[in-house]
Amino acid sequence: MAAMRRAIRPAAQFGPFGVGGTSEGFVAPGWEMVREAFEHNFALGRELSAQLCVLRHGRTVVDLWGSCAPQPDGVGDAPGGAYGPDSVQCVFSSGKNIEAIAVAMLVDRGLLAYADPIARHWPEFGAHGKADVTVAQLMRHDGGVPYLAAPGAPAGDASRDSRIRRADVANPPSLERLFEKAARVHPPDLGSLPAPMREFPFRALARAQPDARVATSAGLAACNLRHVPPSAASPSAERAPPPPPAHAPAASSATVTSPVTVASPVTRLYHMITRGFVVGGLLRRVDPQRRSFGQFLLEEVSRPLGIPLYCGLSVDQIARPPHLGAHPRGHDDARMPAAIAAAAETAAATAERAPGPMHVASIRQRSVAYALGVDIAPALLGLGDPTLAAIAAHCSCAHARALLPRYAPDWLRPVMPTLDFFNSAEGRALQIPSANMHASARALAYVGAAAVGDGAIGGVRLMRPETAEAMRDAMELRIDATGGVEYAMSQGGLADLGTLRGPTARGDAPVVLDGFVGWYGMGGSLFAMHASSGVSLAYVPLGMGIELHPDQRSIALARAVRQALGLRPCES
Repeated sequence: MAAMRRAIRPAAQFGPFGVGGTSEGFVAPGWEMVREAFEHNFALGRELSAQLCVLRHGRTVVDLWGSCAPQPDGVGDAPGGAYGPDSVQCVFSSGKNIEAIAVAMLVDRGLLAYADPIARHWPEFGAHGKADVTVAQLMRHDGGVPYLAAPGAPAGDASRDSRIRRADVANPPSLERLFEKAARVHPPDLGSLPAPMREFPFRALARAQPDARVATSAGLAACNLRHVPPSAASPSAERAPPPPPAHAPAASSATVTSPVTVASPVTRLYHMITRGFVVGGLLRRVDPQRRSFGQFLLEEVSRPLGIPLYCGLSVDQIARPPHLGAHPRGHDDARMPAAIAAAAETAAATAERAPGPMHVASIRQRSVAYALGVDIAPALLGLGDPTLAAIAAHCSCAHARALLPRYAPDWLRPVMPTLDFFNSAEGRALQIPSANMHASARALAYVGAAAVGDGAIGGVRLMRPETAEAMRDAMELRIDATGGVEYAMSQGGLADLGTLRGPTARGDAPVVLDGFVGWYGMGGSLFAMHASSGVSLAYVPLGMGIELHPDQRSIALARAVRQALGLRPCES
């Protein structure tokens, strides 16, 4: 189906970036409500520019992009060129799904197992109480290194933490030595959490009620939630895929139906940027070629699939996109989405010529005046969005003010109204897997289609079907003491988004996202997969929202996808 360009009429008088605009792309029959939801976000003034791509059973059903109407100061124009479906941008923590897929590829090749202690492959990491931290614990954000605490320092003493410098990120051995010297950090007791978290009816606190019902990654309406005491929680409980055969079969994957488990301790500390650094250290040790995370991603995923997906994007790569440097395999495969197949054909036809420069779009934030005057102040006065009021209260409490600065160095924390580091050549070039991958929505959705299906897409196999299942399996529900929510995480590092509940999350999130696994990024991006429906969804906005968890834009889009699939909402 040919792409369609449509004007979007404003439905509001003003917005943080502009109102109305244009949308382009196509939707398959029966998916028209998704286009309507996408355009409605622009009509309400919630978007600057954005992309949305949805694949079902390996075929594109939604491929949309759009930009708001330019305002007098040009804020509606995508910096650096015309915004389109192949523009790439920082996707922040939505890239954590790519981390999960990369680790699953290592598991699939027999190079490591989820139950392995990290120290089995990286002995020096095991120092200072980290010897028994497993790969699965790391991927669930239970790895004990949310920040780099000094051995012997009191729990609340941040003055002796090791600080990650840009020079460390550019020099992996230096970065990894910081993790080797760090002490294991244990999650806080419930009593130390802010009052809104202590008083919220978290389902993780129902661990003494074995018949409590929660949503699962299988998209079931409910299943048993059971408590595993510390003595019963062991690495051997992690489910591993069978050993890789000589020739991986191309069978379809089955739905994961294992229950969500509540294990002790009941809290966790989100590994905001550190999970990706540890994954990178592991990869360098188990990969026969000793590649960095970014090089592994380029050579094993981006280039074979012919998609713009990067961890570390240099000026030279922008000038000559390396994912177009080879003929994408499988572009004639019947399962390949038409829009991406066309792009692959174009890439193959021009591979011998120097391709044009990649368009890398710069992220924008709303102004401080707009955020305070239009969003936050009314919410705090009870006249606006109650979710924003809860977020503002959480971020300003002593608990968060003491904890959040330890998670990321000053140079990596975005400060309104600019995101200079993320938009700089240096920021784009550094490999920060958990926070700074660059991609288009098409690229994310395409890789997600393999992860939610049988492990292959476009004739390229990333993993066996049983490994894709194992990546989504063995969910454990805990309360995130950092973000003010609870969620279940699989051994492979994907969240059951239907379990996302808490005072700082939208109340309809677990209903709308029931059955979806994946993660989301700062500013509003969402990268989610629905296993029982074979759906992979990627939404990347250029104008950043101010919520901590999936915001009203991505929730509206997921609700429309759910409607197109004919899925009934579960009990929240």
